[in-house]
Amino acid sequence: MLDLHLDPAKNLLTTRVAGVVGVGELATKLYQAIRDPKFSSGMNGLIVALDNDAIPDPGRFSLLKPVLKVWITQRTGARWALVAPTELARDRAEALLVELKLGGAIRCFTSEAAAVAWLQEASVAFGEAFRGAAVPA
Repeated sequence: MLDLHLDPAKNLLTTRVAGVVGVGELATKLYQAIRDPKFSSGMNGLIVALDNDAIPDPGRFSLLKPVLKVWITQRTGARWALVAPTELARDRAEALLVELKLGGAIRCFTSEAAAVAWLQEASVAFGEAFRGAAVPA
């Protein structure tokens, strides 16, 4: 199961995942998200793994990696938080995400509240920087 929810007021795209997700299902959902009028490429992403199966094993991750890499890297300025159901699943996810080479743009948590707080910090900082930027004449 893969469910996406767009919240422009919070600048947040929330994805809830349960069980095994295939490349076709992932690509279809991402396409639907970008076609939604509420979508903005600057939205931060919150991915909530509802069970251990939602964190792919290395073999499945290698199939999903190209789609994830393009989706995340083309969303310049967005931050990503992944919430895992257990510490072990979080550690597995962190090891896989190192392969995407995104640096500080993505972090893993075991608490949805902590993940949202980290994403909101990024949105506030971005908004303040944007408001302070000079506007070309």
